[in-house]
Amino acid sequence: MPTLRREAAEIYYVVEGADDAVPVAIAPGMGAHSGDILSSLLSGMLTRAGFRVLIVDNQGSGRTVSHRDGTLITFADMAADLAAAMDDAGMPDAHIIGISMGGAVATSFVLDFPQRARSLISIVSLAYGDYPSRAGFIVETMRLLRDHNVPLNLINRVGLLYLVDEPTFRDLDAVDQWVNAPPDPFAQTREGWEIQSEAMQAYDVRSRLGEIRAPTLIMGSPDDIIVPLVHQQELAAAIPGAALKAYPGGHLFMLNPQRLPSFMDDIITFLNSVEAANPQA
Repeated sequence: MPTLRREAAEIYYVVEGADDAVPVAIAPGMGAHSGDILSSLLSGMLTRAGFRVLIVDNQGSGRTVSHRDGTLITFADMAADLAAAMDDAGMPDAHIIGISMGGAVATSFVLDFPQRARSLISIVSLAYGDYPSRAGFIVETMRLLRDHNVPLNLINRVGLLYLVDEPTFRDLDAVDQWVNAPPDPFAQTREGWEIQSEAMQAYDVRSRLGEIRAPTLIMGSPDDIIVPLVHQQELAAAIPGAALKAYPGGHLFMLNPQRLPSFMDDIITFLNSVEAANPQA
């Protein structure tokens, strides 16, 4: 898959779908990347629905390599990486989707490259880095568990406690698959975690949200304790014309097989409605 050089980074991305299909560009969440389960689900379902999908590995994740000398890498920088990947893939514009931390990258993209955003879908994300907070404490704790070489199945058990809701624990097969998932060959490093944590702490676009003119869909969950629904409500209230949809299930509600279909239906319906209202030449 393609890699491009931009400033002090080698940006890795993947593209799937027909060259003439409606373009979608996705920024994954903290530590997530183009080859993980959620990215694969999104890419597969969107390409089958007739879209061309680009997913970038943000700096600090996956197969993107950052050669920084201590310089802060911001979400605006990561948005510029996404724009460069779109250029490399021959995408003049696209529907922009961001998940969790990737929603901050996506929002930064829409603010800095408004002419290139057909729409914005922000999923379980926020307008500013909420530090100090319970979420920040949890993320730091998970990093420390990895740094201390705690067995992966125990780390996965802890992750379940804050990423999903109570009913999920009654699906014993799903819990077993989560707990005993194989190691990620592109798991986030300590340096990658620092890059993305520093970017989150420096992030605040609350004063600029009113500039966004792209059709916008905000998605969140009242059961989310990592990025509580109040953050999505804030985004929806500040972005002109934004729609807000809430789902039970917690931060990763969309990975629940019972909730995935409605989640994807809402995304595809939104994308198709934007295309119908604004047909491209």
